[in-house]
Amino acid sequence: MRGRGLLSGNDKPGPRRLALVLLIALNTFFLSGFLFHVGNRNMEYDDALPRKTLITFLGIQYDAENQSCIEQILNGYSAAHNDMLVSYEGIALNAYSRLLNQRLKKDDRADDVFMLPPDCLRSYQRRGRLADLSGLPALTAYRPEVLGQMQMGGRPYIATTSLGARGLFANLDLLARYGVSTPRNGKAFLAACETFRAQGITPISADREALKTVLTAVSLTPPGGPIRENAAAFLAALNASPDRLEQAVGKGFALLALLRDKGYICMEDVRGIGSVRFNGLFCSGGRPFMIGGTWLSPGLAQARLGFRFKVFPLPLGESAPVTVLSLDTPLAVSASSPHRPQAVQLVEYLTSPENIRRYADAQGLLSPLRDAPPPADAAVRPLTDSLREGNVIFRSDIRLAWPLQNGLEAGLDVFLSGGNAGEATAETMRTLHRERAE
Repeated sequence: MRGRGLLSGNDKPGPRRLALVLLIALNTFFLSGFLFHVGNRNMEYDDALPRKTLITFLGIQYDAENQSCIEQILNGYSAAHNDMLVSYEGIALNAYSRLLNQRLKKDDRADDVFMLPPDCLRSYQRRGRLADLSGLPALTAYRPEVLGQMQMGGRPYIATTSLGARGLFANLDLLARYGVSTPRNGKAFLAACETFRAQGITPISADREALKTVLTAVSLTPPGGPIRENAAAFLAALNASPDRLEQAVGKGFALLALLRDKGYICMEDVRGIGSVRFNGLFCSGGRPFMIGGTWLSPGLAQARLGFRFKVFPLPLGESAPVTVLSLDTPLAVSASSPHRPQAVQLVEYLTSPENIRRYADAQGLLSPLRDAPPPADAAVRPLTDSLREGNVIFRSDIRLAWPLQNGLEAGLDVFLSGGNAGEATAETMRTLHRERAE
């Protein structure tokens, strides 16, 4: 899964059933953007061949731009497990959750392995649909904060092979030209934006997903102290007090309103009605900042932009900047799978340290492992410093009982239609109360 994971609004191709079943021992063919062979479950076995165990996998459909890395990983799996077949079905992101829910309602329709959005973990685990993954060797190597996001009741039910990370892309040459230092907190960031705006430059390239990242970062960052030490208590307070949550969300929309009203972001870019995509405006060298995910970095490097850039944590608050993380490839095994040991074995292979590193480096993602080496892409390394220091928040934090992302989507609709911060916050809270009651 190319960085966007199950959690972003990037464009995806439409759904289609991938049409080939491949023997794992054969050369791999990749259409879906993940780590498995693709196929048709109705394959007829050749009587001359030994019987194979067929593992079905449901995941997100992606393009084939990272085919080479995936094939290398699968070739290694092929050499080690020539007695298995894997059928991968790639589904467009906007249809995925609905289809997954339909299949998990019935034991005989559930896939052996599937990608599970972290914000669905709580409900599916309560319904007994997920296998316990406590036996995975890689678990002891995960960062504690990442492991906590994969667990319910102290037991892991998903395992991610990568972390999507969102931060602030900075054009280092443009900053140097105007004597602006890389901002480390919200006050410095706004001052930098004002410097560029005074020169007639719109400082921030952003799309709708970028605004949602800002809202998430502001809403979930504990006030007045280190995130690692204070996150659990802060999230517990948000769960217990709707008023406290409304206050936190309101701070996020107030910041967006300030960025909009000051002209620091262009609303046509955000709405996608400008003549150039938001990342194209950053690529042109005319904007100093862009809010986005690290998976954009490899493409920017290949484009030979003509300027230096790095990706930094988001400087939005009074204290240390934060990186917004998501479990980019959250793998789960069906509790009703007739091939549970083999399905877990497949997840075990994909979560080995060497495969995690190979995949994460190729996609511009971060490793979820505690002692992982620095990313191959030097431009994203400032975010690994943030991760090491604990200055991170999770976009869909399993500890938060509210469906925050759905609420923020509704609030953004109001905001992008011209609503003020209060109106957007109110719509967010209405949506959260309604969905929590369902």
